[in-house]
Order: sequence, then structure tokens, then C-alpha cells
Amino acid sequence: MRWTSRLFATICLTILCVPGCSPTVGHVRERAVDVDAGGHQLHLLIVGEKGPTVILESGLGGGVGWEQVRSQVGRFARVVTYDRAGVGLSEPDPRPRTARQIAGELRTALRNANLPPPFVLVGHSMGGPYVRVFAAMYPDEVAGMILVDPTQVNVYEPMEAMESWFAVRHPKDWLTVDKYCRQAPDALRDLRWMRGLEAKRMEEYLETVPFPQQDALRREWLAQLSATPVCLSSASTSSSVGDEFEAATESFRQALAAAPLPAVPIVLLAAPGRTSLQIGGGLKPELRAIRRTAERWHLEDYRQWVERTPGAKLVVARNCGHNIQHDNPELVVEAIRQIVVSSTQPHP
Repeated sequence: MRWTSRLFATICLTILCVPGCSPTVGHVRERAVDVDAGGHQLHLLIVGEKGPTVILESGLGGGVGWEQVRSQVGRFARVVTYDRAGVGLSEPDPRPRTARQIAGELRTALRNANLPPPFVLVGHSMGGPYVRVFAAMYPDEVAGMILVDPTQVNVYEPMEAMESWFAVRHPKDWLTVDKYCRQAPDALRDLRWMRGLEAKRMEEYLETVPFPQQDALRREWLAQLSATPVCLSSASTSSSVGDEFEAATESFRQALAAAPLPAVPIVLLAAPGRTSLQIGGGLKPELRAIRRTAERWHLEDYRQWVERTPGAKLVVARNCGHNIQHDNPELVVEAIRQIVVSSTQPHP
């Protein structure tokens, strides 16, 4: 069983945009360039002058960012972080903001900026699926990948399938679950299945507790579910961010199809899982244990993906939240350093 409520929390992000840049950061030169990405300009920030090119792909709706990582990596590699189309200083583009579209635009921009492959790809949150798609589209141009608490896409399930599942197993609960799913605002209408899947996984969890306790726990959980607010950052007011939200399910499908990945080193940095269920002091101990169970399922999901992916390894970032690059930037920098060193060593 897998826990996927983390996915819905993942999309509640803060845009990390940099309105300008200084000429140097810790004696590492930064330069901003605007380059054509296939009919519109993307704003790139390039940090460092030498070494392999490291691409930093932000989470959903994200921009330049990565301040604590880019200045350190720029000392041993050339770093590129950028505003996606319609974000920050980049021009908008009318085409759907799918992972394949984003990957294609990035590759065009890198070529026009005279930044040759191979690239080390670093993707945070929804940036994880984006760089997975990039790697599958252009495998010969990738030297390694670091996925920073990436959004998991391997659990996509249509709402129709979940409704059928509830109709067979728990028909009386579907109205509550469906109402919970519909609480998501229009900006997230294409991602309501995430909430439905959260409810389904909870039912699977309840099947593991003694039968006499199930009904009481289910009632308490459904009450909490109905009271859980939708978390949306102010980023959702941006039309470009809304376009990424709208295209997210298609991006998930594209990332699922992005196989096989190139045979390169891959590091997955995972933060402990989270649940949108509000765990308060008044809840039963059995229900409060759901948070711990959610963490185990979340990490197990990552472990299973790593085991199926040649060249991949899992590193658990203890005491970190979703934004590992802020909570422990040194961990991200070291993972990048290891892959950069590996990519520059001669191979027999």
C-alpha cells in the first residue's frame, strides 16, 4: 500500500523568484541571460564559469530560486536555474504547460545559450517529474539526476476508478469523499483525484486495524477529512502557475511513460512523508498513528521506485521538510558534487 496525500500537499508551494541578481555570490559570478525557447524568451541565471552544467528545476510554479545551493555548486560546476514560461522574468507561452513542453523549451533555451550537454539534472517536487521527462526525451544529454523530494507520479488513478472501488467496498462513504474532492478550487480541478486516492488509501489502512475499531475510526477520520482546508499558496493566482496545475495530470502521465531512464547515477533525496489530515491532541491514538504510517508508506513508495530504477539510490533527509534545498542545502550540494565528480572521471 502507498500513501499519496503528500502529493496534494506538494502542490501547495511558494514561488521562489529572484527579481534581480548580484554580479557575484561568494566570489562566484552570476549572469542573467534571456534566450529564445521556441518563440518566447526564458530568463536564465547562470552561476559559475567552468565544469559540467547543472540544471536546477524548481517545483510547481517555481522560478529561479535555489539560492543556498546554486552559490555553492557554482564553485565546482556551471549552474543554470531559470524562470519557466510566464514566471518571473520569462515570457509566457500559450501552449499547455506539460512536462514534455517544459523539457523541450528548456533544451532549446540551453542550446541557444551555448550551454552544451551532458547535463546533471536536479528537480525539486514537481520538478522531479519534469527532469524525468527531460532525461527520457534526451537520454544522451544527461550525465546524472538528483530528485529532491520529488512528486510521485506512479500512483495516478482516475476518479472513475476510485468511485467504482468505493461503490463495491464502502458505498455509503463515497458522497463524503466526493464532496471532499470537490472542495478543491478550480485551479486544481485536474488534480481532485489526489484527494480521492488519499481517501482510498485511508480505507486500506483502516482494513489493517481490528474490526471493532474500524467504524469509529472511519467516522472520526471522515469528520477530519471534511474539515481539512484546501492549501493553496498565493502562487495559484498566477495564470502561468494555474496552467501548470491544469496540465499536471498530463505531466504525470508523461512521467509514467518516461522509461527507461538513461543509465546514469540517480540520487533521490526524500523527506519524511506528510498527511493533510489534521492530527490534533484530541484524536484517538490509533488515528494519530496514521501520520507515522503515512511516513512509512511514503518512503516505501520511494524505495520501490529506486529498486526498479538502475543506478538509483535513496537518501532520507531526516529532520527536513519538503524543501530540502532550504532545510539542508549541504545535503543537496553534496549529492550534486558526487555526480559531477563521477561524470568527469574517465571510464574504462
